[in-house]
Amino acid sequence: MQSPTEQFSLGRLWCFGLLLIALGWYLRPEARLSPGETVTEPFDGVRHVHRVVDVPRRMDMHFVILDLSNPHLRFEVTGHPGVEPGTNHRETTQHVVGVLRAQIGINGGFFDDLGNSISLSVSNGRRLSPWHPTERNHNNGLNISRDNKVTFMTRAAANPDGFASEPPVELYNALAGNVHLLHNGNVTALHGGDPTYPQTAIGWTADNRLILFVADGRQPEISHGMTYEEVAYALRGLGAVEAIALDGGGSATLVMADTLTGAPRVVNHPSDGRERRVGNSLAVFAAPARRPESK
Repeated sequence: MQSPTEQFSLGRLWCFGLLLIALGWYLRPEARLSPGETVTEPFDGVRHVHRVVDVPRRMDMHFVILDLSNPHLRFEVTGHPGVEPGTNHRETTQHVVGVLRAQIGINGGFFDDLGNSISLSVSNGRRLSPWHPTERNHNNGLNISRDNKVTFMTRAAANPDGFASEPPVELYNALAGNVHLLHNGNVTALHGGDPTYPQTAIGWTADNRLILFVADGRQPEISHGMTYEEVAYALRGLGAVEAIALDGGGSATLVMADTLTGAPRVVNHPSDGRERRVGNSLAVFAAPARRPESK
């Protein structure tokens, strides 16, 4: 029979072991990004997850999860091409969503000081801008085919026309970002990064859903920002197995149409204090949400 002292020691050891298990779970990146959240279904085949966490610092995130098997979903990479491929006129994401009468939009790829796209941009088969000729970080992209098949790809090594991709694919709606966040479910953006950076990213799940992601930053009272690694874990936590980062910073913007009026509005809080005019955007067209059938 154990003495009271031995029982007390075993009890303390047991409690300490449970504490270590709990601490180990908490310190996992997925656990750190498991807050309370609000979930809505504004359109058919669309789920909007708004998530705010305070650990390890305040981060305000939006996930728009799109069921690619839904026959009403359609996409368009937007941009107003100039005389030469890669030259264009910048517009806000809210503006293009309104003009196209789309339901959702996020800002897309990177652009230079003149507003010209500096990497891949293809809209409904029309080639707007080629892959960046040298900069590796701007040569991770994705293509959405006419039938909504998603392919993550990179610039092909042999590239005489600037649009060849690996794996080879017929470009339909395509755009490129910079950092490769996830590949085959593994986080590929490890260590470093600016924890105050506003982020835009796009991911794909094994059950064929596309995830549009925007996180605010540089506004401590609203959201400090996120590193690329944190974005990768957040997307993986919702099932993404492939993901890339798009243009973040002051460009990071999510727009959604009002479900009653159709008027587009900016859902997040761009760090410039207003929406930035960007080189291109990804617009999403969706049908109204289905109403529950009355019994």
